[in-house]
Amino acid sequence: GHSGQNIFTHCWPANFIALTTWHHILMASIQQTNVLAGKNEFLAQLYKFHEQNGTPMKKIPVVGGEPVNMYQLYAKVVEMGGFSKVTRDKQWNEIAQLFYQKHDVLNAGYLLKQHYIRYIIYK
Repeated sequence: GHSGQNIFTHCWPANFIALTTWHHILMASIQQTNVLAGKNEFLAQLYKFHEQNGTPMKKIPVVGGEPVNMYQLYAKVVEMGGFSKVTRDKQWNEIAQLFYQKHDVLNAGYLLKQHYIRYIIYK
């Protein structure tokens, strides 16, 4: 079982970046029209974390043959109340439908959840 903590809350080195600061940066970047800067910053931190942790992201997670937008996924899960809540309320399929409106992707909800656990929640 997962506590639902994501890597930003307990795995960054203490001197790296305060969680509150990170949270504000993320929230600001989600709210602003200039989402691209926030997105790139998020992905940079995600890659850097896994690199330092010895679990480098060798390839971008893919669902249904398309790369997963990890930033959008993270932002959506946070918006919907966090990993634990989304999992408890079985909302992964709902999230998948937002990502894959054009066509149904087999097991998309399950796969997104697995990618989230693998890359964003640190075991």
